[in-house]
Amino acid sequence: MPFTPFHFGPGALVKSATPSRFSFTAFVATQVVIDLEPLYFLVINEPPVHRFFHSILGSLIAAAFVASAMLVAARIFLALWPGLPRALVQEFAPKPILWGAAIGGLSHVFLDYLMHPDIRPFYPASIGDGLNGLVSVPLVYIACVVCGVFGIGVLWWRTGRAG
Repeated sequence: MPFTPFHFGPGALVKSATPSRFSFTAFVATQVVIDLEPLYFLVINEPPVHRFFHSILGSLIAAAFVASAMLVAARIFLALWPGLPRALVQEFAPKPILWGAAIGGLSHVFLDYLMHPDIRPFYPASIGDGLNGLVSVPLVYIACVVCGVFGIGVLWWRTGRAG
């Protein structure tokens, strides 16, 4: 995807379905970290722009990095500010961070695999491109936006009902 925020839509949908078990923050951070790779290769003008971190293995390594950094930061953050709202404490709990980062990494590869011919999800084991072109690029964008709108709507509805 040319813009990482399109990836956020499916994350919002997962967050709306499992608000206390999924860290949207970890999901988003993983998306951004993975897209630093194509940004770098675009800046230096060296194709292909989607490389190691756009594979399953690479995305899980990025997710592990993000989760580790977030777990350390969350521990410090929560110790410095006790008494935070429950939803914020849940967002930075270990299991939600791990789930958010892992789902963020894997979904990133899957969505980009549908759109970009230079994605090699099973690298280094395989270089196949079986899903590329399976659905149209505009359909992927629309699906991500719909997921985001629906997910945000559900979260808004849940928050309004809880308060």
